[in-house]
Amino acid sequence: MMNKKLTKAEINTIQKNVAGTLAIERLQASDWMIKVNKQFLEGKLTSQEVIQKTKSKYCVMTGRLGKW
Repeated sequence: MMNKKLTKAEINTIQKNVAGTLAIERLQASDWMIKVNKQFLEGKLTSQEVIQKTKSKYCVMTGRLGKW
């Protein structure tokens, strides 16, 4: 979990910065990933939990089980 509790304004700023960085690369985060990222920033998920959730969702979708 994160040490410092972020305010809603800080979380929104971080998410806007991430969206802007992705836009430069012509990418866009999925609604699911935005939700998981917000839970992480709120301290509800650890980085390991985010990694596991991401692998579970996207490895199954792409058939890349065990390849990460």
